[in-house]
This record gives sequence, structure tokens and C-alpha cells, in this order.
Amino acid sequence: MFGNVFSHLGPRILVLFSLFSGVLGDCGPPPVLKNARPFDPIKSTYKPHESVVYTCLPDYREDHTKPYMTVCSPDKGWKPLEEFCERGCEGPYATRFSIVEEFLPFYPVGTVVHHVCHRSAEHIPGHPKRPPITCLSDYTWSPVPVFCKGKSCGDPGRPENGDRIILTDFLLKAEVNFTCNKGYQLIGSPTSQCLSRSRSNNTVVWKPNPPICFRPTCPPPSDIRNGAYTGGKNGTFPLNSNVTYICDLGFSLSGDNLLHCITEDNKTGIWRGSVPECKGDCPNPVLPPHSSLRTGEVLLDTSPTGTVLRLQCIAGHEIITGTIPRMTCLDTNKWSELPTLCQGKRCPIPHIENGQIVSSDDLRLGEEITLGCQYGFRIIGGATRQCVLKSGRVDWNRELPVCERIPCARPPIIANGRYDPSPSDTYDAGWTVIYRCDADYSLIGNSTITCTVAENGVDGKWNLPSPECKNVKCRRPIIPNGKVASVFQATYTYQNKLLIECDPGYTFVESSLIECDADSQWKPSGPWCDKIPTTSKSPTPAVTPTPPISLTPGIVTPKEDGTEETAVPPTTTQATPKDEPGSVSRIGIAIGAVLAVIVLAALIIVAVKWFLRQGKTNIPSASTDNYRVVSEKDMALEEKEKEKV
Repeated sequence: MFGNVFSHLGPRILVLFSLFSGVLGDCGPPPVLKNARPFDPIKSTYKPHESVVYTCLPDYREDHTKPYMTVCSPDKGWKPLEEFCERGCEGPYATRFSIVEEFLPFYPVGTVVHHVCHRSAEHIPGHPKRPPITCLSDYTWSPVPVFCKGKSCGDPGRPENGDRIILTDFLLKAEVNFTCNKGYQLIGSPTSQCLSRSRSNNTVVWKPNPPICFRPTCPPPSDIRNGAYTGGKNGTFPLNSNVTYICDLGFSLSGDNLLHCITEDNKTGIWRGSVPECKGDCPNPVLPPHSSLRTGEVLLDTSPTGTVLRLQCIAGHEIITGTIPRMTCLDTNKWSELPTLCQGKRCPIPHIENGQIVSSDDLRLGEEITLGCQYGFRIIGGATRQCVLKSGRVDWNRELPVCERIPCARPPIIANGRYDPSPSDTYDAGWTVIYRCDADYSLIGNSTITCTVAENGVDGKWNLPSPECKNVKCRRPIIPNGKVASVFQATYTYQNKLLIECDPGYTFVESSLIECDADSQWKPSGPWCDKIPTTSKSPTPAVTPTPPISLTPGIVTPKEDGTEETAVPPTTTQATPKDEPGSVSRIGIAIGAVLAVIVLAALIIVAVKWFLRQGKTNIPSASTDNYRVVSEKDMALEEKEKEKV
């Protein structure tokens, strides 16, 4: 037993020990330093061997001799970390003629360093050769005394056709700017500085060498047909000079009319720009439909080649997508083709509750749409609208129509019945009314009528005539040459059905099923059983078997009582039975008394059942009971009824 327990607990205990060991190996937040903070955001826990790198706070300097990182040890926690950031001075800077002799990784307050003369500078006699400077308490350096003098590069001179601008002097690290006279190009650097010749040579020179001022010229520009150029001096075209092209009368310039003399190699002058052409003019153009020139554009009788006309659409129109609203005078003296440019703007999409657009093109200016309503609604306010221009904007020429529900007249009131009215006593398309009859009345026709749309599409009508409520009572029929195969019942209501059986040797004329109709008559009407015809080959008449009484749903079962009923006169002629003397009369009286008692009991039972049915529904309807097999009592009553007849 214990073996089974340990076999289940063993793996779980190992998992718990592994989790517990992992928790013990983690580290919490890293150490907090006064002058430094972790470079990355702090976490609540760290895994073994994870590290944290620190960085100094602003205005603090890092001591590179001390560690700036700590590591999480699985058994000892965080590795100890001492402060490695201190407040100190920035690194000392060199002066124009001296440099710092010592460079340290960190300069705390009180640190002393020394300056010495630049290798291209000379020591001034009477001054210390290595003056010290100190990192003060405000973290700045004490001033550096003047103890060196830079060597001189001498006067760089003025370039021919130019000048120089002396900024300070000609000593070490001095700068001089150079300029050229108008019409001359400066070749070289416009600035030169006094620097050491090289690392091994402490003499000083101007670097780079002073520039020169050069005056390149351009060759004469090209001549053009049907035009000429102007500019230049005495047939020469110095640097930065311009020439302008003009065309003869009746011709227009195609291209830029200006050329500019420049140099790219500081030696040779070249023309910037393309030589234009002089071409014929374009006549007055025909603008695309619904367009005009932009504001400020002027349409002349003739326009030179290259002229561009910028177009815009008139009010109520917009540019067709992808079309460029410009026309250009081409070299062929014709305007670029632009047959279409503008199209009418769209009117707002009409939204009608319970309605929709029946027909439309694109809802654009000038177009007409037809609106319609959903089924059961009719349009009020006209079905057509046109997109027109109103105060510079496109809109429909009149307000949109509305769709209202199509009403029907109040349902007809029927005698001996009623219907359930709507709460508002209004009846729109789609509304259904249910009729109900009073007690003892049967509903003839359809109990529900629905409000539908008439043929004209704007009026409402009821889909069916209203029903009638009639007091329908069919007496229990007498079946000559047959009998009713149902429980005995004196009267029946509308649409009650009875199953009949024909005697041997007789068959059904139409159907074995008869129904109580609205006129309180059975349909089909009798006779119901007819004699089976005989043939020479069959001297003995065949007996029609009694059809089985099925339990088919939907067939009405009459009330079960012993009420005697009044016989329906048969439609066929029957022989009148002869009266029996004495005993027959007495037997008839006795039977009549018994039947009177049965009828009284049956009436009481029928009344009770009728009141129970009235509590369930006000709509008299055909019973949905199944057929039942005729009892011997019912058969006896049936035979007695026949004997009376």
C-alpha cells in the first residue's frame, strides 16, 4: 500500500524541490548606489547569472578603475558594488598656443594638471614653462596663464584680381579669408589657416595655399532660325554673363530664352541652359464643354508654341478623374486635344425611409431619378426628382418624398360574430384580422383576412371576404340501405363529418364520408347507398364489405349520448311498414318511454360538455376526434329510427 502512495507522490515531490531550489537561486532588486542608477529598468527578481549595468547620474564622472556592473550569484546573491561615480571637472582643454601635458580618466576636485607650449609655439621668457591648473570646487579649471607665443606664417598676400580679409593675426591657428573681384572666379579654398607644416616639422605654413582669381569666358552661343540673341560685350562672353533669345514677328519661343555662362573646371566657360526654338503660333482654342480658364488666365487671339492654358470646371461640375486640366500649344501650331474635361457633380444620395431608388443613371447634374416605396407603402410627394444647380451647389429640385403605409378600411362587421381590433383601430398593409363567432354559431369562410396592396399600388384591400357566423345544425341522417358508423348524436355542427356503411348488397353512391354544410344539410346529399348491379356471369350479388373505421385525424366524432334524434327524410321511396296489432303498440309505447329517459339524460350531458367547450374557445370549429366503432346501443337506436320511418 505504501509503495503505491510513494509511487504517486514521488514525481510531485521532485517537482516541488526543483521549484523551491529555483526560487532560492533568484535575486531581488539590485543594490542601490548614491551616484549611479541601473541603465535598464529595475525588475523585482533576477535569475542567476543575470547582470545589471549602472550609469552615472548627471554631473558625475565615472571612475574607470572601479567596476560598474554587478552579477546575480545563485548562492551569494548580488556581487558587492562600491560607488564608482564622483563629481569632478570635465577634461581640461588646450589653448591656442599650449596643450595639456597629462590626461587622466577622472578629474576630482583638487586634481592638478600642467600645460606646456604647442610644438609650433615658443616659450615666453620670464614665464613658467609648465604652469599648473587645478580642478576647483565649482568643478571648473583655474585659468591658464599666457606663457607661450605662436610662430608666424607671415602675410599670405592678396590674390591677383582679389583681396584678403585678416581675422586676427598671422600667428599659429590664425585664419584669413579670400575674395575675388566681380567677374572673376575664385579657384581654391576661400579660407586658409596657419598650421604646423607636419608632425616632424614644427615650422608653420598657410593651409591650404591661398587661392587664385580666374576669369574664364564662354564661346559665342548658337544662332537660331527665325530669331536671335542679345548680350555679351564686344563679342566676348565673360563668366556669369547672360544672353537672351527673341523670336521674329509671328513666331513664338519654344524653350528657355536665357543662357548663363558658368565654369565647371574653373578653367573653361560653358553655357547653362538649352538653345530654344522659334515656332509659329496657335489660333484661339475651343475649350472643352462646361470648362473655363482659371482666374488670371487670358485667352489671346493667337498663342505662341509652348503656351499652357490652365482650365477649371464651371459651377456644378468637376474634373473627370485622370484628366489633366491643361491645353498646350504644340509645335504643329495646334492645341493638344482635350475633348472632355468636366462632368456634372453628383447630388446627395436620396435616403427615404421604407423607400429606394427605382431607376437612375449616376445621380449627376441634369439627370432624373425615379423613387419608389417598399411593399405595403405608397409614395407621397411625387416619384421623380431632378439634380439641379442651387446657389452654386448641386441638389434635388424639390424635397424628397416620403413613404407612408397603405391603409385598409375597417374590417366589415359580421352578424353574430366579432373581430379583434388593432389598438389604434387602423389597419395597414400586412395587418391580419381574426374573426370569432358567438356561442352556438359556426364560422363560415376564412377566419382571418389580411390587408394587402390593391392592383393600383396605392390603395389597400382585404384579401378575402369576411366570413359569416351561422347557427348550423344538421340532424343525424337516416341512411336507406345503410347506417351511420359513428356514435349516436342528435345534431351536428358545421363541418362535422360522419362515416357511413352500406348494407350487404349495396355500395356507396359517391363517398363513405359526409359533411355538415353551412345550409345545415349533409353533403353530398343522398341517396348514399345504391344496390350493387348484377351480371349473368355472377347470379349471386356480391356483398360490399363494410369499410374499416380508420382513426384518421381531422374527422369529427359526434357527441356520445343516447339522445334520440329526428330522422332526416330519405330521398328514396320506401315501403310503409304495416302496423302490428296490440302487442306491437304496447312495445312501441314502452320503447318510447325508455327513449324519453335516455334523451333527457343525453341533453344534460350535452349541456355540460357545451359549457366546458365554451370556456376553452369562442370559435366553434369542427371536432378533431377520431372515428369510433359503433356500440351495440347505438346500433339498436339506429335500427329503431329506421323502424319509425
